Amino acid sequence: MTRGVFYRFCVAFILFAVPAGQLFADDIVGHLTKVQGHVVLSKTGRDHVRTAKPGDHVEVGEFFQTGKNARAQLVLTDNSIISIYPETSLAVLQYVNDPAVNRRSVIIKVRDGGARFMVTRPQPRVESRFTVLTDHASVSVWRADFFVSTSPAETEIVNIGTSFTVAHISKLIVQKVRLDANQRTIVTDKMPPSQPTTLTPTQRKKYIKYATGY
Repeated sequence: MTRGVFYRFCVAFILFAVPAGQLFADDIVGHLTKVQGHVVLSKTGRDHVRTAKPGDHVEVGEFFQTGKNARAQLVLTDNSIISIYPETSLAVLQYVNDPAVNRRSVIIKVRDGGARFMVTRPQPRVESRFTVLTDHASVSVWRADFFVSTSPAETEIVNIGTSFTVAHISKLIVQKVRLDANQRTIVTDKMPPSQPTTLTPTQRKKYIKYATGY
C-alpha cells in the first residue's frame, strides 16, 4: 500500500467510521431560519432524535433528514446559507470558522436528496476550504452559489455563481471539470464528471424556484 493510498484510507476511516460525537466537539455551526414540514436532526452515537424548529442551533455531526415536501434553511456562522430539499439526508461533518486563527474549514456530506449552497466570501487573509461531498462527487469552493442533487445512481451539480472545479469522489478517477456560471455536470459511480452543459434562462429559474420552495 502506497503512502498516498494509506493516507486517504485513514482520512476516510476518520470521517465515516468514527462516531461524530467522538470525532468533533459539539460546536455550533449555525441556526435554522426556516423549517417547513417534518424535519429531524440526529447524531451518531446518540439515541436522541429531535424535531427541528426555526431558531434551533445545529451542531457539528448532526444529520438532517427532511420528509416529503419538507424543507429547512440553515445559516452558518460565516453567513453561508444551505437550503435543504425534501427527502434529503445531509450532515455537517466538520466546521471551523475562526477568523482569530485565519481559518475556515467546512465539510458537508449530502447522502441523498439535495440542497442549494450559497457560500459567502471568507474574510481577508483567511485560509478557507468549503467542501461538499456526495457518494460520487467532491466540490471545494471559496465563494459560490450552486445546487447539488444526489441519488444512488448519480450526482448533479449546477453552478449559478463563481467558477469552481468538480472532482470524482474516488482518487482513482483523476479527471476534473471546471464549472462556470450557469453550467451543470453529472457525476456517476465509475465515470468522471461529464462535460459541462449550459443552462437556459428558464432552467436557471427552475433551479432557483425549486430551492426556495416557491
